[in-house]
Amino acid sequence: MFDKNELADFAARVNGVKLMNKLIGLMGAAVLALSFNTSAADAASVGPGDLCGNKYIGLTQDGMILSPSICETGNSTGGGTVYPTWQGGAETGSGAGDDDGKFSDGNLILTITGSNWEIENPFGYEALAITVKQGNGYALFELDLAKALSGMFATGNNESPTGNDYSHINAWYQGDPTCDDGDGCEPPVTFVPVPAGLPLVLSGLGIIGILRARKRKSA
Repeated sequence: MFDKNELADFAARVNGVKLMNKLIGLMGAAVLALSFNTSAADAASVGPGDLCGNKYIGLTQDGMILSPSICETGNSTGGGTVYPTWQGGAETGSGAGDDDGKFSDGNLILTITGSNWEIENPFGYEALAITVKQGNGYALFELDLAKALSGMFATGNNESPTGNDYSHINAWYQGDPTCDDGDGCEPPVTFVPVPAGLPLVLSGLGIIGILRARKRKSA
């Protein structure tokens, strides 16, 4: 038989477990809601698109909505306004939102994953742009090299497009490369010289500390 104290303790433990399970459930629901809201915000973050030809096209870079420098009917790789201003053209295959992968023209690397894009600039070209072609038109967006070279795109029939269908996407560059090794133009590592006498000073301070510690122990 259990006495009253043991029964009270058991009841408290049961109630504590129930409370913990309830808190876990609430936390799970909150995380799910946050994930849903984030996904919804991401889908809408491309913002209002521009009508280029017969399709609306929108694009973001590093979370910022960009306005196209060129928005016209035609083909971005067929001699439109892009040439000869921009060079290169790392190009995806002709896809309908499922043409994920990495694409390169030997100068830039373009990665498409769903509605997300990313460009790698291993030779450090001075200016970059990306074009999205859909329907009978395309849009060219000039990129800010001071920000992350990644973002989202959307196409559709409405002013606020949410689809990721496209004919093809291209990455472009201007100017000369700032390095020629294709190693990401990493800045050189700078070593700060250490004063020649610094190691001796540190050694002396260490010896003084040891002697003081021994003196305290002997006292």
